Parts: sequence; C-alpha cells; structure tokens
Amino acid sequence: MRIAIISDLHLGYGRFYEESFTQAQSAFLKAIENRAELVIIPGDIFDTRIPKPEVFSRAFSLFKMLKNKNIPVIAIHGNHERRSIREQVNPVQLLESAEFVKFLHASGEVFEADGEKVFVFGLGAVPEDLAMQAIIQTKPKPQDVFSIFVFHQTLQEFAPLDKCLSIDELPEGFDLYVNGHLHKKRIEECAGKKLLISGSTVLTQLRKEETEDKGIFLIETDGKEFKAEFLPIETMPFIFKELVFKKASLFQIEERIKEEMEKINEEKQRKSIVKFMLRGTLAEGLKASDISLPSFENHIVEFGLEFDEDEELKKKIESLRKLREERISAKEKGLSVLGEILKGKIENCDEYFNLLEDSAEALYSRIMGEIENEK
Repeated sequence: MRIAIISDLHLGYGRFYEESFTQAQSAFLKAIENRAELVIIPGDIFDTRIPKPEVFSRAFSLFKMLKNKNIPVIAIHGNHERRSIREQVNPVQLLESAEFVKFLHASGEVFEADGEKVFVFGLGAVPEDLAMQAIIQTKPKPQDVFSIFVFHQTLQEFAPLDKCLSIDELPEGFDLYVNGHLHKKRIEECAGKKLLISGSTVLTQLRKEETEDKGIFLIETDGKEFKAEFLPIETMPFIFKELVFKKASLFQIEERIKEEMEKINEEKQRKSIVKFMLRGTLAEGLKASDISLPSFENHIVEFGLEFDEDEELKKKIESLRKLREERISAKEKGLSVLGEILKGKIENCDEYFNLLEDSAEALYSRIMGEIENEK
C-alpha cells in the first residue's frame, strides 16, 4: 500500500498565513501525483483550537482534493487542537463530521487497498506528563497485518524535556511509529523501533534546523516491511544567518547586515524569509538596545540578538535559551505550575486552564484580524 504521511500543516498560522494553505495544497498534490492510497496526518492540521470560519472554509477546499480522488485520510489531533473538556469538539472532529477524515483517538482501524491491509492505531496529543499514562490506559496493540502507531508528542531523544515520552516507552510490536509535533523531518531506528517524523509543511519557528526542505513521506508497504521516500514541496526559501561580532560598533553591525542582504539578493530572485542571529560583544558603552535594525522590502527579515553584556542579562538569556530548547508550551508550563498550586484542592484544573487559553486565543485572533484590516 502507498501511504502519504503529511504532518503539522498549521492551517491559519498567523505569521505565514497564506503559506500555510499553499504549502498544504502542495503536499496534498504531491500525495495525489504519487498515487497515494491512504493519507495519514499525525496532528496539528490547524494552528488553533477554535479556527476562524475562513480557515475552515479553505481547509474544506483542500480536503476536497483528496476526497474527489477517493483517497481516505486518517487524522489525529495535535497539541494545537487539543481541547481538555470531554464534551468540547476539536476541529479535527469537525473535519470528520464533514466526511473529510477518519478521526482516530485511542482507537484503531484496518484499511485495505488492492488486497493489502494496514492497521493504524491513533493516539492524539495529551499533556506531556500524561503521555505514558495514556498509552497504559489505551493499551495499543498491533494486528497481524502491517501496523502503524500514530501519535503527537515530544520525545526525550530529540528534546531534553523531563516529563515526556521516551521512544522505548512506546507500545511494543508495531511495524512503524509515526509522530507529529516535531517539525524537523527524520526517519530512523531507535530502541529497536522504526520511527518516522515527517516534519511540518509550513515554517513556524525561525530556527536553523528549519532551513531543511519541507515535504511529505511516501511509505510503500510490502507485507510486514516498508520503504520510505521523502518528497519535498515548494516553499518560500528560509535562510538562517549567524553573524558573530567582537567589540563591534553600530556602524559595523549595520554594514555587515547590508552586505549579507546584498549576497542574498544576488542568490535569491524571489521573496525569502531571512533570520539573522547576531551574537558576540559590542564596543564599550553600547547595549543591544542601541542597535537600529534595518528593514528590507523584498524579503521577510527577522533578527535575534544574543550579545554578551552584564551577568544578569547573561542569566536571562540562558534561561530563555533553555526554555526554547526544552520546547515547553505555554499551556503545559502553566498547567504544571497551576497543578502544583491546586494539588489536592481542586480537580480538573486542566479544564479551567483550557477555558482561559481558549479565551486568550479568541482575543489574539480578534487583534490580528483588526491589524489585518488596517493594512
């Protein structure tokens, strides 16, 4: 069976709104062109738990492409779509109601094409510290056909986060393990398990590792064996430049940035995303806040500043860097703190936090909408 793995589309993502749709379309077209008989999406189809109607409308148009080709789609919810209250409907469930996907959470199903069967067990995102408990409770078991375990969690092997799953804690016996959530693609064998992470189809965090191609994985099964091929899609180029300075003046920094942008303009004939990470030391008497960062019309340019200054600032930078490396979401960090405060005093604090978070997302969407209208 030919199976396309397409993950973390983040439809409606604010920073690269149009790209989230155009690159998802490219991914779906790539699956169709390569005669996929089944599509698996391991979470984060949408960027928010309560997408705008406009986002849903465009999502429906995308999924019609696969439906019109009679390609079944299996999807689980990601952490961006997870809703804590049992009665609340998440956006992936709405896609299922519209008959665009088969939603799997703590359940499995057998799919068949040309006489070949594949079993898929899906487990949507749960809070990181509850992931192991979720696996114990759901008891995922493979069947006697090619079996895939699909999930959406952080893994200790790729992010140094204490309260998260390790690969060796995944359920035994599956022929392939497919994870969403992590945006850097990879396929490898860890702890005796064959693990595939297809990465995201859209850029969300301007980090060096995201300069790699975005795309989909095409899996071809043969009995209990498989082969995998990564198929890139066309995206807006992302360039990451690290510039290191030693006792630099403001003029030196500005001139260096202009020189680098001239090189990029010569190499790239179309609009690109550029991230400059400025590091090192400044001339005596200067602070990072003194730097006047230029803007460029032809590209999307962002800057990161990590200049060595006083010891207190170094500590703050190190703290922020550690949080970034651990990839702790605002919700999970908040739940951890809230849980400690309310421990033994109140049940279901996750539900109350989720209500607060949904309200914050609604406010954010409203603000972003007003900003767009003013442009």
